[in-house]
Amino acid sequence: MALKEERRGNMGAIGLSDIRYEDLLGRDSIKLECGSLDTVFGKTVLVSGGGGSIGSEICRQVAAMKPRKLVIFDISENNSYSVLNELAAEHPFLDLSVVIGSVRDKVRLERIFESYRPQAVFHAAAHKHVPLMEDSPCESIKN
Repeated sequence: MALKEERRGNMGAIGLSDIRYEDLLGRDSIKLECGSLDTVFGKTVLVSGGGGSIGSEICRQVAAMKPRKLVIFDISENNSYSVLNELAAEHPFLDLSVVIGSVRDKVRLERIFESYRPQAVFHAAAHKHVPLMEDSPCESIKN
């Protein structure tokens, strides 16, 4: 629900109305074909930013498609731990790993890719507070 202001004469009234995330994008949303993500079945999948809001949802959807292994890669151990526990309870036979690190660390990434050899990567590592990052675009693009 979102607040929506309605004008009636000189007085403003505030009412509630449903809002969809697509309304906030400022662009057309991208529609994925359901079958397009089935390519993760039986494969090793790495999700960068896997502990974040978008990354964790990608992990949930990938886990449901029965990959051979799911690697949750994130800079935050707290978020990653929560996602790991949730997915382990929901998918007890799924081979899950959490790797803590930053996508900004090239050496760390090379070691992770050498060790896990992911066949599919979903890059969801991102800064959360866009207005702050707009003031620091050079830092923003490093993710």
